[in-house]
Amino acid sequence: MKKLIVNADDFGLHPLINAGIIKGYREGFITSTSLMPSAPCWQEAVKLAQENPQLGIGVHLTLVGSVAPVLPAAKVSSLLDEQGLFLPDYVGSIKRSELEAELRAQIERALKAKINITHIDSHQHTHVLPGINALVLKLCNEYNIIRVRIPKEAYTFTGGFHT
Repeated sequence: MKKLIVNADDFGLHPLINAGIIKGYREGFITSTSLMPSAPCWQEAVKLAQENPQLGIGVHLTLVGSVAPVLPAAKVSSLLDEQGLFLPDYVGSIKRSELEAELRAQIERALKAKINITHIDSHQHTHVLPGINALVLKLCNEYNIIRVRIPKEAYTFTGGFHT
């Protein structure tokens, strides 16, 4: 029997996103969500996840999108802009040691929240980029996370936005 998984990203980014995900779950069409460990509304999302234990929860690794890191900015400065936030896009020269430290910190923060982690994915699919994908798989093995969401979108996919 096949099972359809409907995953909603960005859990923890904003109170309205959190509310929408929980409403979608409770009304029966969202089965999974991806929690951003460094997002501004992280604590609220963790509480909602704990109140809804049947909702699948993934770790939504975040390396872009103007969100603060889990680690102090001084420890991951190559990943950040002048305001101490992740860069808005994939452009930049990063240090692998800082990348690994931040990803590790995000996974550990999610695991310490005492919620059942079902999978790993990432904000803007950065986990499938060359150089990052092998690191993510290494960390999944270390933390015994056995599922990674793989996007299946055309290279030219724009999500309905025209550039």
